[in-house]
Amino acid sequence: MFSFRHLFTLRQMAMQMGLRRSVQSLSSHTKWEQHSIHECSNVRLLSTSQSEYEKLNEFANPEMKNAPEKPVSNTFLCITHILENTNKGGKEEAEKVFNDLVEGYQANDEKRNLKAVFDTLESVIVKGDVHWFKHLQILQTCKEFRGLLEKVFNSLSNYNEHDLLNLLTCQLTFRIYDKTREAKLWENVLPKSNKLNISGLIRLHHMSKNSKDNSLQNQIAKQIARRWMEIEKVNELISVMKIMILESKKSSEASVFDHLEEKALQKAETLNLEEITQVLFALRASGRRNLPLIKSLAYCMKKKMSDDFPLKSTASVFTSISKLNFHDAALLGLLSDHAVMKVNGVQEKKEAVNFLSIILMSCAHLRWFPPNLEKTIQSHFEEFPNHLNPHHLCFAICNMSKLHSFSESEKEVVRNMVAKLEEKGIEKSHPVVWLNLALALGWNDCSVDWVLSSVLKQDFVDNIQKNFPAMVSVLRQLDYEASFAFPNFQGPRLDLGGQKPERTNTKQDSLVTDVIDITHVLDKQMDESVQTRIMTSQGHEIDALVLVGNDKRVVPFSSSGSNFHKVAIKVLKFQDMIQPGVVPTSENRMWVRHMQSLGYKLVVIPYNEWKSLPGNNSKMMYLEKKITESIS
Repeated sequence: MFSFRHLFTLRQMAMQMGLRRSVQSLSSHTKWEQHSIHECSNVRLLSTSQSEYEKLNEFANPEMKNAPEKPVSNTFLCITHILENTNKGGKEEAEKVFNDLVEGYQANDEKRNLKAVFDTLESVIVKGDVHWFKHLQILQTCKEFRGLLEKVFNSLSNYNEHDLLNLLTCQLTFRIYDKTREAKLWENVLPKSNKLNISGLIRLHHMSKNSKDNSLQNQIAKQIARRWMEIEKVNELISVMKIMILESKKSSEASVFDHLEEKALQKAETLNLEEITQVLFALRASGRRNLPLIKSLAYCMKKKMSDDFPLKSTASVFTSISKLNFHDAALLGLLSDHAVMKVNGVQEKKEAVNFLSIILMSCAHLRWFPPNLEKTIQSHFEEFPNHLNPHHLCFAICNMSKLHSFSESEKEVVRNMVAKLEEKGIEKSHPVVWLNLALALGWNDCSVDWVLSSVLKQDFVDNIQKNFPAMVSVLRQLDYEASFAFPNFQGPRLDLGGQKPERTNTKQDSLVTDVIDITHVLDKQMDESVQTRIMTSQGHEIDALVLVGNDKRVVPFSSSGSNFHKVAIKVLKFQDMIQPGVVPTSENRMWVRHMQSLGYKLVVIPYNEWKSLPGNNSKMMYLEKKITESIS
């Protein structure tokens, strides 16, 4: 490209050589409107390459060499250009599309006009193509197509509800009309929507999301809710359940969901695995724990499980039954085996890690960790930092620490993960997550040095105590963990709430209540012999606390002397045990370690042992034996 200075020099030289005219043409720009290509229907070119430019000029300018004998329609040229560009055909296909378009344009039948619009778009525009929008712009410059769109719009009132629904679908897909005309189209559709079947209403609701008009979505959703009895197909049922999930968040009306769940229960036997997954997802999203339906779906899933069931769907089912707090050992075992088999067949590490982290979170909530799944997650655990964001990695470490006892080599891996997380600034952006991570490491007696340097700092402690008072008990546990590991540790100032044990506000559990009642029976005449539901200054909860003498008898706390033992009774409920091995969680192992260091004698009662006792006499004998063993 020559600069103006170079062109001026060339012009001076050309004047001396008699070439003035040819060189002057180099310095003068020809406006693109003056080119013959502009006559080609004002086409917006996708390519400015010389071959494309000359090709369209050849069709547009009759005086050019090899031009056709008859003038070629601009619309035909546009269609040919688009079809060749998308490899959908050449002139022969373009001629057929063009003839159908012209026939539809010339017809005085509204139905034929509408069909011509649909057929033209379907034949010419490839929605997935990277240049589909430019192709549509080219098509919209054509006289016949523009006229066809105008005819269809002017006849909106003459179309039935199905034609209008299809036209609205076309509009939202290709945007063939502007926003004003789209609003007019909605005005024509809504009055006739009551004539649509349930499937049509579902389509209409999906399309209303694009309008971002909440009142429009609510109006259509109410129509669907009134006509729930018309639902026959499974896909319709699932779609309506998902629509009602959104509506249930805006309204307390739950009767429609009751009816939908009844229909789902009736059709449970006919559902395939993917449909069962979607129904479980709908129940999870709506927060509705319909046990008969959940049990029926679980039974059908166990019956129909196959090797083709995707890992993504397996993770979704894990999440659903976790959120619904549904524990079916047979189903969980089946899902665990299937997940292990699928993960071993996955080539992409990222995919395996992402789904394993989801499954791990569900297992931590359900307290479920069979050996084969534990081994699989262990083998991928070192890859977690490479594929999870910092927030999700924190949760993954917490969940793993709750279910699994780290070996020394695994502790080193975790320390490296935490060091990288510290660089990401999680401490400031998510202080509660950071605190829970520290507690999870404390459960496994891991990385006390890091807890000292990163968590038990005065500014961090002050932030937690001021903004998250419910987490103070966690700070107490970590503070004691540090002092337990380092006797000379001088920690930050904590709001200990007094040195005396304080009563907890935990919701009463029937199992704990039963144990407490039996504990009271040990000495009927002295109620003050038993303290219940207390919290130590170290942040640990005790279900029942008794004072026992060397003679193995429970005595009042007012008794004087040094020959007495404080016996802390802890009930390990179902959620305190990891299934299927029925072993305590890491959290409870930390409780035992701390309480023993504080000088308490411990009585730990697993729920399965207590429930197996036939009557109160057996329970009292069991408790007396446990207390005796604790002080022996």
